[in-house]
Amino acid sequence: MTVHGLSFPILKKALTWVVFECTDLKSTDHALVADLIPVKAGFNEANWKSLPVPNRGFNAVLEATVHATRYQLTGDEKYLKLIRHYESLASKCGGENEKKSYEIAL
Repeated sequence: MTVHGLSFPILKKALTWVVFECTDLKSTDHALVADLIPVKAGFNEANWKSLPVPNRGFNAVLEATVHATRYQLTGDEKYLKLIRHYESLASKCGGENEKKSYEIAL
């Protein structure tokens, strides 16, 4: 990969890559701090099939789990409404695993 006349290697197994420009370097006794500005980014086409596919049903189960823990801590009914909302989304967008997770939880 060449950016601004400089060559950068890309790892063979990397899914994606980003080249940053570093500005405002500040060095302290404990750290080197810099602002990073993305210059160029891409993905390794050879690994295209390895890219994760978003799954709204799975994400809905995660959200419902977060709200379930909040409900257990607070007892606030608004979290039950949110859990039901995400259950509906998981049943529409999820597969068998997402649907089973709600059966187990209820």
